[in-house]
Amino acid sequence: MKMRNKLLLLTGMAMACACLPIPSIDDENTGGGGGKKPSLYPMAVYHFDGDASDASGSGYDGVLNGSPEFISDTPDGSTGALKLNAFKNQFVNLPYDLFKGLDQYSFSAWVKDFSQGIIFSAEGGNNLPYLYVRDTQQFLLYNHHFTWSDLTSYTFAYDCTSIMSSAWHHVSVVSYKGSMSLYIDGQKLDTLNDEYDLSTSTKVYIGGNASGRYVNYMTMKIDNVMFFDYSLTDDEVKYIYQNKL
Repeated sequence: MKMRNKLLLLTGMAMACACLPIPSIDDENTGGGGGKKPSLYPMAVYHFDGDASDASGSGYDGVLNGSPEFISDTPDGSTGALKLNAFKNQFVNLPYDLFKGLDQYSFSAWVKDFSQGIIFSAEGGNNLPYLYVRDTQQFLLYNHHFTWSDLTSYTFAYDCTSIMSSAWHHVSVVSYKGSMSLYIDGQKLDTLNDEYDLSTSTKVYIGGNASGRYVNYMTMKIDNVMFFDYSLTDDEVKYIYQNKL
């Protein structure tokens, strides 16, 4: 059994006894970077080991659109990852309102060979939140109703050209009300201030969207996607990266 599945299974058993709804990723061993492992409580987890099921136990199973390819090239040597092709309009539909009403959230994923386009977006209002790779090779994140004139204000300064091909990299965004931070390979690289309104968020898409408003599909390989309904700490993001969760 793969390590990550062991962690989820063992923790899920312990959490079930405590009558908590979502299993954590936690045990008494130390992580790759030293120190006690943090308790992580993702609201949804996608390993893409042959399907888009939610490994957190919350039941937020995804639906594949456009017949994307499952591949053996993975960041952690596990069973599989997902390859999306923008030219075939491939994406993953998560028909759940994961973000609605939240005042904070975190997103974590491993990506490789990615292009311009949407990494994830939520339908509702103005497709929020919305994590996008611009034609300037920079990450853009919106958490409120926006106009295209706002692009510069909500674009992280980091130039991602060097990580867009050849190797797996960990990308995470952490948002708490008016503050949002970008992490690459466990390191916080930029923090921006943003208005915050996710009150109309409904279903979520990975690799594009199907709302009919902004159809910017993403060509990429992606694995180990996690959504959290709270803000991860710097140490938690670093731990996820170091242990390839």
